[in-house]
Amino acid sequence: MCGSFFRRSLRSNVLKQALAAGLACAFLAVCIQIADHFFQIVDREETLINGSVFGGLAGLVSLLIVFRSSNAFSRFWEATSLVDQMTADWLEASSIVIAFCSLSTAETKKVQELKHVVVRLLSLLNAQILGEIEGLDANCDLSADALRFTGPKRAFEFELLDIASLDRHSLSALISCAHGPTLVEHWLQQVIVDSIKNGVLNIPAPLLATIFQKLGSGMNTYHHAIRLVMVPPPFPYTATTRILLTLFMTLTPYVFCCWTSNRIWPAVFSFVFVFIFCALNMTAEELENPFGDRDDDLDLRRSQVVLNSRLRSLLSENSTMVPTLCVTWEKATERMRSKFHGATLHMRFDRTSSEIGATTTSVAWMRLHAHRVVGKSTSAQSSRGEPNNRAGGRGVELPDMEEQPTLHVASIGHSDSTPTGEGSSST
Repeated sequence: MCGSFFRRSLRSNVLKQALAAGLACAFLAVCIQIADHFFQIVDREETLINGSVFGGLAGLVSLLIVFRSSNAFSRFWEATSLVDQMTADWLEASSIVIAFCSLSTAETKKVQELKHVVVRLLSLLNAQILGEIEGLDANCDLSADALRFTGPKRAFEFELLDIASLDRHSLSALISCAHGPTLVEHWLQQVIVDSIKNGVLNIPAPLLATIFQKLGSGMNTYHHAIRLVMVPPPFPYTATTRILLTLFMTLTPYVFCCWTSNRIWPAVFSFVFVFIFCALNMTAEELENPFGDRDDDLDLRRSQVVLNSRLRSLLSENSTMVPTLCVTWEKATERMRSKFHGATLHMRFDRTSSEIGATTTSVAWMRLHAHRVVGKSTSAQSSRGEPNNRAGGRGVELPDMEEQPTLHVASIGHSDSTPTGEGSSST
């Protein structure tokens, strides 16, 4: 534990820079003491000797640094929440689509192709977003030519779910596009609308709207993250903090030399004060843009790996299962009332890498069961002659869809539970 802490400390740029500043001030204090010994340059009758004057300066600098650190931590925590919220929206959208596919009357090939295309596009969309916001700052060039070689290039460095199965024409268009997230999100909407038109998704329209709501919520979170990066803290406040900190670093060695004639303690106290103040200020500067590619920033690549693992679990055979009672409902009610069976049952499971998305799969189970009930009620309405509110039965002519990504593999059956080429792929 201690070894890992010290290794990470040695790699931290913040601690390195703060250590350099502290050692420089300590060396300056030693030089002042040596020069005073020969030339008497330290005047201990100056006003700076008064502790209240220097204490006021130190208090003002510490107040500015603490306020900046608090604001930076708030931005860092907000960025963490945005990434988690965006990931949750993609998982929810994919789970809804896969659950709706259980009621599809289309052939198995089309249903399975829809599942695999949606999962791959969601993985690609998340990578495009994370690749675009990683390394951005307020001074970044946001022109189309610059973004064409930053966002997409970084996106293909993330782990992707077998994008090699998507057609080459779509991938080529994505590489040449300056705004990849917008294009991939539009592809997802086109794939879903095309599936509604072809009868693959024959769920009532109000339920289908939840898919587009989740996609819209995820894109809204993405724009919030971009705003967090491109709108830095006010420059006058940052400049004031830096100027006062520089003044404090310059005066500290001289003030401590005025307080004592010892040659060791001025250097020690100068190092401690300057090191702490510089470390706090540089930490705040690092946290103000949490989407960078430094060691102290958010690990966006790990977030992509976790999302891919959960998306992969939605394509497994377990996601098509619907949990049922193994006893009668009377017995289940009796067990709920019993103190023994009502207590918390702790079970020990051997966790494997394939079980990371167990929570996502269980959510898909519940949604699958609920939509089967909805499908039965819809069929009952049709048999009684009641109007059917399915998207395909409205009689509204849908416009021609633009070209969207498709799988170029031969066919996908029920046995294809996981995507081929689960690792990262590049073009």
